[in-house]
Amino acid sequence: MPMNTGNGLDTYKKGDFLVDYGQVFKIVRVDKIKTDQGSDQLLVFRPFFKIDSESEVTSSLPVKNLDRTTIRKPLTKKELDEVLAILSDKKIKLEIVDVLTAKAILNLNEPRQVAETIRKLFLEKTDLELKFTSSKKYVYRLLISRLAEEVALAYNISTEKAEIKVETKLK
Repeated sequence: MPMNTGNGLDTYKKGDFLVDYGQVFKIVRVDKIKTDQGSDQLLVFRPFFKIDSESEVTSSLPVKNLDRTTIRKPLTKKELDEVLAILSDKKIKLEIVDVLTAKAILNLNEPRQVAETIRKLFLEKTDLELKFTSSKKYVYRLLISRLAEEVALAYNISTEKAEIKVETKLK
C-alpha cells in the first residue's frame, strides 16, 4: 500500500502539518508571492513539537519548490500502524548498520526505512557480543525520537508516550 508521501502541492493551508527529516512541522502562514514565472504560495512553518529554543525557528518554502525536497504530509494512523509493525518484524535479522548510513536514512524521510533501521540497530544494541558505540546510540535515539514525533501527531499523544510506544514495539 503506498504511503501518503505525495506533496499535494495545491492542498496546503495554515494549520496543516509537514514532515521533513522525520520532524513534524506546522504551517503557520501561507503567503502569496510574486516570482519570475508569475505567482506562487510561500509556506511558512515551524517545528510542532517544542524541544528547545531552536524549535522556535521558522522556515519557509515556495510551494513550487516542494517537489525538490523530501518534505511530505504526515502518515495516517493506518500507515503508521504498518510502519510500527516493522519494528517487531522477526524477518529483519541482525545487520550491522554504520552511523553514516543510519543518518542518511533519516534524511530520506521514508518512515518504513527509518523503522527498518531502528529495528536493525535495536538488534545490534541487544547483541551482547557487539559493541554499540555512543555515536550509534545517538543516531538510534534520534531515529526513535523522529518517528515518535509522527506517532505523537497521529495518535494525539505526547512525544514521550510515542517514544514508549515505539520502544515497546521493538521488544
